[in-house]
Amino acid sequence: MPADLLEDEQTLLRELRGARFIRMLPHLPSHYGRYGFRIDQVLDGPPADVTPQPQASSLLRFDPFDQNLAERNLSETRDRLTQLYERMRAACPEYAEARITPPSSAAKFVAALHARRG
Repeated sequence: MPADLLEDEQTLLRELRGARFIRMLPHLPSHYGRYGFRIDQVLDGPPADVTPQPQASSLLRFDPFDQNLAERNLSETRDRLTQLYERMRAACPEYAEARITPPSSAAKFVAALHARRG
């Protein structure tokens, strides 16, 4: 498989983990509050549909930990991952299929729980 496809996958997986962390941050213990972000990506101003902050309150012009932004990033990153796996099919169909259709899912988990009861 071409290295650039694997590198793109790793980049998207990091983005997905970051967005998931931001979504979980309000529910985590306070010591998880030490976090970071890439300043070069946020100095340009707020992304679309994000409430700007007054300039005096922060160097940044928006909250990079905005929950709506993180939710949107999760959705967009999942879509980009799916598109990447579709492109990977030509180079390595087995790998792409395993990534698109993971062996576990919420539905399989629920089915397994019900099977244990009965």
